[in-house]
Amino acid sequence: MASFIPIKIRRTAKPSETEVKNVLNLTPSPENAQKPVIARYLRWLFWALIAAAIGEGVALICFFIVKPPLPFDNLMPPKTALVAYFDQTALKEIVVALSKNQYSWPPFNWAQETTKKFLAKNQLSSLDAISGLFDNKMALAILPKVGPRPAWLIFTTRQASRNDFDALLKQTTQQLKQNFDLADEDYRQTTITKVKELNQSQANLFYVQVQNYFLISSDLNALKETIDRVID
Repeated sequence: MASFIPIKIRRTAKPSETEVKNVLNLTPSPENAQKPVIARYLRWLFWALIAAAIGEGVALICFFIVKPPLPFDNLMPPKTALVAYFDQTALKEIVVALSKNQYSWPPFNWAQETTKKFLAKNQLSSLDAISGLFDNKMALAILPKVGPRPAWLIFTTRQASRNDFDALLKQTTQQLKQNFDLADEDYRQTTITKVKELNQSQANLFYVQVQNYFLISSDLNALKETIDRVID
């Protein structure tokens, strides 16, 4: 007689209400929904900070390494202490405006009166006529101390034609000879003019025209070294 093995059939338990809701509701919970958004935001913020850091680094490199050359930068003496660049047209406009408003700063008044007296005493043309010979861009370099005072060097370029420039320079030189002792020194195909006050034993002002540059300095050696840089 065959034997029978009893088989028990277990009915599946009724799903809980929570499971039914999770199956029917496919929308993630607010906590889970915010996680991808926050992750994307953090990634975006991270790469934005990296890009900003790289951009700042490139800007610093461009500023300190590949910055555009300044006027006369290649002519500056190696031990220059300070360089001031200025636009003579803008500077004249400032001076005129200050004069009209009767600006009373003592150094400004002294410089203005000294310039007027110098031009009148030496019967020189007005500053407008003289400055019109030069380009607007000029530079003043303060050099290491020579003697009791720091030396200085002015850089500018000729704007007028060579004939007009030479004519006014010759006229200016002739007028200066009435009140100053002037002497010339030839140096490397240029002529340096030395200006000495009548009561002084040594010259304290030197100027020269070399190529398209006009240089004025209180130190002869600095002027000659600059001439070398222009020619070489």
